[in-house]
Amino acid sequence: MAGPTRILVVEDDPEVRSAIRMVLEAEAYEVAESGDGADALAKLRVSPQPSLILLDLMMPGMNGWQFMDEVRVHPGLRQVPIVVVSAYGSADGVRSVGATDYLKKPFDPETLLAVVSRHA
Repeated sequence: MAGPTRILVVEDDPEVRSAIRMVLEAEAYEVAESGDGADALAKLRVSPQPSLILLDLMMPGMNGWQFMDEVRVHPGLRQVPIVVVSAYGSADGVRSVGATDYLKKPFDPETLLAVVSRHA
């Protein structure tokens, strides 16, 4: 029997990360968190591969664009769906650089769950 679906949330705002975690864990998703792209990459190297990455774009250090560039060239990670969760950008814009989908902030829990269930 397969374990819970693992979601990696890469978001620098701890309140947003916590809110996403609560919504996903209430639906039995396993959630890993990271506050920036560099930390997320380090976690991806030592943790089980997630079924989906929820990625903010505007973060200190390694931002979401840079993180996506790194993930998309990594042989073991390039197939993992990435949903950009941001107030910036557009669905077409983020898809053109490797994202699977786009969720505009602010969003409601139902919309988050619909996007996650579609891609995870």
